[in-house]
Amino acid sequence: MTLLALFLVLLVGLLIGAVGIGGFLVVPVLVFLEGRTVRDAVIAATVSFVGSGLVALYVWLRQGRLASDGGRGFLLATAPGALLGALLLRVISGATIGVLIAVAVGAAGIGEWLGLPKAKSRRPHSLFASVSGFLTGTGSALTGTSGPLIAMPLLAWAGVPIVERIRAGQVAQLPIAATAALVFVAAGDIAWTVAAMSALALAAGTLLGMRITTALAPDVLRRAAAILMLLTACSMLGATLVLPA
Repeated sequence: MTLLALFLVLLVGLLIGAVGIGGFLVVPVLVFLEGRTVRDAVIAATVSFVGSGLVALYVWLRQGRLASDGGRGFLLATAPGALLGALLLRVISGATIGVLIAVAVGAAGIGEWLGLPKAKSRRPHSLFASVSGFLTGTGSALTGTSGPLIAMPLLAWAGVPIVERIRAGQVAQLPIAATAALVFVAAGDIAWTVAAMSALALAAGTLLGMRITTALAPDVLRRAAAILMLLTACSMLGATLVLPA
């Protein structure tokens, strides 16, 4: 990988660590700077999130913040979801994926900016948490985006506070990436050098970014997350129109 590509992936990791969203940028970096096809970039990006997921898990376990039943149910359900997403990646067109994600994330970004829902923060029901985890795993593996991109909108509508949403999404990267990697390994699809170097850059950036999260007010985090969601929607539409399949 070029130094510029590695630096940009490092910045993506910093965004993931600080505000929970940013992983969607890895695919465009690999396509435009490394010359990968969208499908190859999605596979390499998905596997690379093992790095940032490991960092998130280590940090939050040290702080003892993964004890809730809803959180465990959410994380456990991401693995079978990622398995389905990795299998679907081989049969669904990139254009279809791009449009669906753009619409869903764009709507979520608008809701986040407006502070919706207005209900008080609460723990999600265990069944809803598991369904959210499954959908997060499927969507993340299918699109090459990090877990927080899908998790945060879903958990926002469950009334989960912003910092907790970020934490759950960050840790979810690990089971999603590890499970999807099993499918990609079996198919011989992984560009290992690109995936490994991206994983290291993401891990370093995430570690730096997680030091920022606790220093920012929840409103600042929410607004930043909303802006990044809207940028994600635009980038997905752009990728659908101009990037190679």
